[in-house]
Amino acid sequence: MTTADEKIAAYQALVEDEFTVLRITTVNHKPHPFMIGPRHVVYASKHCGGMLDEHALRQHPCVMPVSQRPRRLCGLPYDEHHYDKVGFLKLRQDLRPSQVRRALLRLAEKNIACGDRIDGFTFVETEDKFRIIAELEGVEVGDTIIRRFIDDDKDSPTVSLAVTAVEDDRVVCGSWTFDMKTGAEIDEQLGWGPHPQYTHTGSVAQWDTQTADRNALQ
Repeated sequence: MTTADEKIAAYQALVEDEFTVLRITTVNHKPHPFMIGPRHVVYASKHCGGMLDEHALRQHPCVMPVSQRPRRLCGLPYDEHHYDKVGFLKLRQDLRPSQVRRALLRLAEKNIACGDRIDGFTFVETEDKFRIIAELEGVEVGDTIIRRFIDDDKDSPTVSLAVTAVEDDRVVCGSWTFDMKTGAEIDEQLGWGPHPQYTHTGSVAQWDTQTADRNALQ
C-alpha cells in the first residue's frame, strides 16, 4: 500500500517547477471524523494484515463519544461519515493563470488515473508572497503573445501576435484586444470578453515563453 509520503511525492514530481505539495488530507467532516476502536484493530490484525483500510473500518461503527452524561458513542457506520479530501499547495514562484491551469490539470489527471478521490486543491500563502499574477502582466509594446482559440485542443496550432499597445487593463495587438488579467479576447460586437462582464470569449492570449526568457536576460 502506498504511504501518505509516497503519494505526496508522486504528485510533487508532476509540478516540481510550480508548486510544493504540502499535504493531502481530509476536511469538512460530517458529522465528525470517524473514530476507530479496539474491534477495528482486532479485525484488521486478523483479516487485513494489520492495515486499518476502509474494509476494516466498515466492519464496526464509529466509537466517537457524542455525550458524556450519559456516555454515548456515535454508533454510525463508516459510510455515514463524510468529508472532502483536499491537496494543499504552495506556489514556488509567481505564476500566470495558464501555468497554474496546466499544472493543476496534471494533478487532476493523476488523481483520476490513480483513483485517489481528491476533491480539489487549494493554495496556502507563502512566506515569499508568491502569487498568481495577471496573464499578460509585464508585456510591453513589441513583445509577442500567443493567441489560442477556445475550441482548439492543446496541440492545435496557435497564432503569434505582436503587442502594439498596452493600456491599463488591456493589451492590444493590432486589430485584436485582450484582457490583461485573464488573457480573454475582447470584442464588444461579438460579445466576447472576460468573466463576469461577459459570458464567453473566442480566444485567449498567453505569455510567450520566449519573450519571458528574453526579458529575464535583460
